[in-house]
Amino acid sequence: FIIILAVAGVTAFNLFYFFSIVNSFNPLKVIVGQEARGEYLTRILRFSPLPAFRFINENLKDDDTVFFVGEQRTFYCKRKVVASNVFAPNPLIEWADRASDPEELRREFKLRKISHIFYNTREAERLRGYGILDFSEKGLENWVGLLRKLERNVIFSQRNLIIYQL
Repeated sequence: FIIILAVAGVTAFNLFYFFSIVNSFNPLKVIVGQEARGEYLTRILRFSPLPAFRFINENLKDDDTVFFVGEQRTFYCKRKVVASNVFAPNPLIEWADRASDPEELRREFKLRKISHIFYNTREAERLRGYGILDFSEKGLENWVGLLRKLERNVIFSQRNLIIYQL
């Protein structure tokens, strides 16, 4: 009898847990076709990059390369990307720290045939504790200086998502 009660308790807990997850993510609308996959992912992903990916996929040329800053999720981006993650060194840090000025940092991107920068500012802030933007003082000056120069080259901006053309 105790075993039956234990199994019933574990089963009830698992069912409660399962349905609370299903309720919080609410994927059923996608399954039955009431909500598009892209809309669902944009709604459910924290600081979702999908609106920027949609813009990239629809507007950039096939041979363009996009450098991701603050964003690790690349799956839905259908162009060539250069992205780091919290477990690997971020090449942007090295390039910015080594550059003598913002223009040299820009040339570094061009040298590597990178045509655009995609910056997810909120995701970068969320990941800051992992050291993804730990510039030296000079590197930070170069990065901020480059962003200032590129302000007139913003081709997409929505909430926390910015795409710069180099």
